[in-house]
Amino acid sequence: IRAATGCDVYVYQDVLARGLAGVGDVVCFSVFTSKRGQLQASSPVVRTATHLGYAQTGIFRTGGPCDHKTDAGTVDCQEVRRVFGTEARVSKEMGKGLIFGRRVAFNAYMNDEGRVYVVSVEEVDEGFSPTPGNLTVSYSMPNFVPADGHPKAELGMLGSFVPFDAS
Repeated sequence: IRAATGCDVYVYQDVLARGLAGVGDVVCFSVFTSKRGQLQASSPVVRTATHLGYAQTGIFRTGGPCDHKTDAGTVDCQEVRRVFGTEARVSKEMGKGLIFGRRVAFNAYMNDEGRVYVVSVEEVDEGFSPTPGNLTVSYSMPNFVPADGHPKAELGMLGSFVPFDAS
């Protein structure tokens, strides 16, 4: 978005929290222009990848909507399907050792062609839940520079988050 518009997107803390997102996570969301003229993320924010382990869970399936020459199968995940309209593809290399019908935790991204690919995956038990992002601390991502170059512009952004303390 920054490359296309020159602007960062503002995301409210409660919207990030509902999406279990934190600083450094890869998220997907719809954008609108607020009354103040800012680009703003609308709810829901869906976390597709995190540095805290895994962002999503789903069921590994062989076959399905994938390229059988290069893909082992897909991960059927309600959140990914709701946002992207498809399952996340699993490469043959990534799918080694995965068993059809088993629950997996994974991180994914969307490529330039609009396909969602799993970048890390692991079989998990039914009780597994992804670790939510931490929005209770201030943190800046290394090498992150807000669109306007001013540190104050970082407030509330996923690239750098400073929680608001009303006390």
